[in-house]
Order: sequence, then structure tokens, then C-alpha cells
Amino acid sequence: MKLEVLSNVLLIPLIIILISCNSEKSERNDYSTKSILSEPKNAEIPTEYIDTLSIDTLLLKHQYYRPWQENIHAYYSKRDYQLAWSRNGQLIPQVSMFLNIIINLDKHGLISDLEESSRIKDLHHFVRDHPHPESDLAVTARKSLDIFLTASFFKHASQMWGGVIDPEEAKLEWYTDPKEITYDEKLDSIIDNTEKYRNPFLEYEPLHPEYKKLKIVLDKYKEINRNGGWPMVEPVNKQLIKGDTGEVIVKLKKRLFAGGDLPVMSESNLFDAHVKKAVKSFQERHGLKPDGIVKGKTLKEINKPVSERITQIIINMERWRWVPERISDSYIIVNIPEFKLHVYEPGKDTWQMNVIVGKAATHTPVFNDEINHIVFSPSWTLPKTIAVEEILPALKRNPDFLESRNMELFDGNLDNPIQADTIRWDTINEENFRFTIRQKPGLNNALGRVKFMFPNRFMVYLHDTPYGKLFSEEERDFSYGCIRVEEPVLLAQHLLKGQGNWTNERITEAMNSEEEIYVKLQKKMPVYIVYFTTWVDDNDHVHFRNDIYGHDEKLSQLYYNKLHD
Repeated sequence: MKLEVLSNVLLIPLIIILISCNSEKSERNDYSTKSILSEPKNAEIPTEYIDTLSIDTLLLKHQYYRPWQENIHAYYSKRDYQLAWSRNGQLIPQVSMFLNIIINLDKHGLISDLEESSRIKDLHHFVRDHPHPESDLAVTARKSLDIFLTASFFKHASQMWGGVIDPEEAKLEWYTDPKEITYDEKLDSIIDNTEKYRNPFLEYEPLHPEYKKLKIVLDKYKEINRNGGWPMVEPVNKQLIKGDTGEVIVKLKKRLFAGGDLPVMSESNLFDAHVKKAVKSFQERHGLKPDGIVKGKTLKEINKPVSERITQIIINMERWRWVPERISDSYIIVNIPEFKLHVYEPGKDTWQMNVIVGKAATHTPVFNDEINHIVFSPSWTLPKTIAVEEILPALKRNPDFLESRNMELFDGNLDNPIQADTIRWDTINEENFRFTIRQKPGLNNALGRVKFMFPNRFMVYLHDTPYGKLFSEEERDFSYGCIRVEEPVLLAQHLLKGQGNWTNERITEAMNSEEEIYVKLQKKMPVYIVYFTTWVDDNDHVHFRNDIYGHDEKLSQLYYNKLHD
């Protein structure tokens, strides 16, 4: 009897070695629905436990799990070290579901570890197909598989659901409320799910529809890349217009077809009306003037390789992992690279408007807050940097400059303005500038006729502007950090909807007052200032925008360095 037990114990390492060797030959595949949804068989096997030595031995051998050693021990300790991934000696369906995820991590822009997934897959096959689940060999293999699955979950779940990069730790200037995830509770919820024909892992993917849409586009673009990418378009005369012919038109059509802008591909070398329509579609998706002419910025965007677009998609998927999954029924999103404000009611993008955001040197920060009041006919207190860099030189040339701009000057006491011509401006510089300059309400006020306030440490808010012509520009990064909105009346109407007697007429009257009018919102409105350079719209068209602040470049470097650590 003792000899038989000793024989089984000695066989276990041999089987594990064989499994590890075979894993090198395993190929990536998706588990079938039948495998995923199969139920465990009934078996009279008592509750099984794992000892701490087994966990530490496995983590010592497989160093890439070591960062999660504390999480793994805490998880099993909470379970009194009972196995998590099997019941009565039989594996639960979630094993196949999770294995399908780690085999296909690249679909999320992550890296699938072939050695890891093959080892777990082969060990899973051995345990699942073993004819005697009560045998010492099967029990030992089942325990090893349980540890592998739990360790792998903690390793990959933090990346898939929380993000590869911590934006605060990496100083990425992304200040939205962090997503709160308790991974041991998430794993409990997943493995305790007994509802048939549903994959609980999929329910815990980032819930934003935008993430799921980008995931589909990523798969499509990777397929394009595997097939050689799309052709470069190099016109002889640096532009292509309707009526042009030649081999370059065929390349242009192939490029437009690959991106989904040209519905039907033909070998004709004529730039016809169908090609012009496709070019306009491409331009609209890239935030360009839709004139149907291929030159300049359009040509530059057309010739960006698919590999660059794949990286852009992946890092924007990463950003969605940072966004809280439950925002609100109604909210506002300002997407900086898109130069757009979106109004969501409830959860649906109902309407948008153009915005102007900060210049690269004074860029608009990424954060979230709540609009809690509106100021009609606002005054504007100039930041010191603007006062010193722009107003002071003008005052040195002309002391009447402030009066011509409807501005007031204060020296300490903000209740009593002083006359600008009483100051010797030739003696004033940045170091001794002690004044406050405020522009009174009026049509030429830099904040326009209304501002929408969500008090924050960045002193950023939404506001009207007297310089409406700038909204016609393709790239609208002109401000000092605050966000100018194209349709302030419409936004005011939306925020005050159902609040007292704030009719359209009353709003218009308040916007043309000579005094500031403060209105506290009865219902605060969440607002998210975000930075997404690619997204998929409601018509399933993928959009790309320029990385105006260089955030993509910095994130992509950090992201891939971390993945390859």
C-alpha cells in the first residue's frame, strides 16, 4: 500500500513536466460553447483544501505571479483554503471561460503569454478528462490547476479591468475619479455564478459600450495588419481630385475600402463621384474639412500605417479602463481632441456642440466634477499670467487701455476700483505686479454672456465667448485652459430644464444683464473632461483625432514598457 502511494506521488512531478513540455506545442484557440457551458459531473468527493506551501512553491517557480502573492494568500485564507474552481472533484464551467479569456488577451490590447496559457490549458485537459477524479494524481493536479487559475486571475484582471497603467502614479494628468475594484470579491462573484448560458467574465469587462466597440475595431485592424496593411498613396502632384486617373487611384480606393469608407471595391483607376464621397467620409471620421480632395492633412492621415492606428485604439481602450463604470443617467462629456461637448440622457448621446479647448502650453486638464451653478452676465477676473504678459505691456503704451476694454483695476480692495492713470506703469514688472484686473459684464467680455461652474482646483469651467468665428476651425485649441461652448443658450436651457420659471425668454434676459446673476442648480450635472483620440460612433464608424497634447505618445511608451516588464 505504501509503495503504491509513493509511486503515485513520484508520478505527479513527471505528469506536470510532461504537461509543461506539451504546452510548448499547444496552439491558441477559442474554447467551444459546449466546453464553456458544460456542467460539472456529480461526484462524491469531500471538500478539498490547498496548503500554503503548495501556493508558495508554485509562486517561487513561476516568478511572474509573485507581485500578487499577498492577494492570492488572502483570497485562499478567506476561503479557509478551499479550492475555488471545482466542486465535488469536478471543474466548474468558469474554468473554460477564463481560459478562453487568457488565451485571447490580445483582443483587449494585452499580451497573451503562450507558455502560461498552454500550461494551464494542458493541466485543465488532464484534470477534466481524468477517469478517476478521486485519485491522488487527479487531486494533486486539480489543486495545482486551482492555484494557477487564481494566480492568473489576479495577474490579468488588474490589467483588463483596472488598467495596465495607473494614471496618477504615472503622472499622466488624468484626474477623473479612480475606478474602485475589489478583485477578490469580483472573483467570488464570478465563480459563484450558477446561471446557465451566461459568461460572468464578460459581464465584468469594462462596461462602457465605447470599450466594446473599440475591441471590435481592434480585431478588424489587426486582421488588416496581418494581411499586409493598406497601401501608401503617393500622388505625383501632391493632391488627388475628382476626375484624376492612374494607378495611385487604385491604391487610394484600396485604402478607403480597407477603412470602410468605400463600400465596394473595383479595379477602375478613375477618381469618380463614389471615390469623392468615400474621401469625404474619411475626412469626417478624422475631423478634417470634408471637401473630397486628397492633399495636405487628408493625405497625411490616409498614409498613417495601420500599426499606428492599432496602437491608438489600444491606448484609448486603456483609458476606458480608468473611467468609473457607473457615471449617471444624465451627464456631460467634453472630449478634448474631438473639440466636442456631448450631452447624455439617460446614457444616450442625445446632442453635441463644438467647443474650444486649451492650447498645448495651457492645456485643458482631464478630470470630472459636477456643474452646480450658472453665472449669467459674468465678470472676468484675469489670471495674473494674462494680466502680466498681455495687459501690462498694453498699459505701458496706453493707460486708457483698461477703460477701452470695459475693465477695472484694483489694488488690494476689490470693492473700490482705482484709476489706471494713477500708476507709473513703467516701474511695474512681473515681480512687483500686485494688481487685480476685472472685466465687467458685457457683450465683449471674454467669458461671453454666461459661464457654467463646477468648482475645481484647476479653475476650469465652461463659458460663452464673443469670438464665435473660431468655432469654424478644424482644430480648436485656442484657450487658456477653460472650455468655450458654441451654443451656450442651448446648454443653459438643458441645465435649467424643469427648474422654476427659467423660460427661454428669462434666460436671454439674464444673459444680457448689466449685473452678474447667480443661479444654483437644483440638480447637479456630472461633467467629464476626457481625452480620447479614437472612438466609435452610433453608426459604428471609427473616428481618429490628433494627439494635440502628446498624451497618446507618453501613454503608449509607458503602456508597452509595462506590458513587456
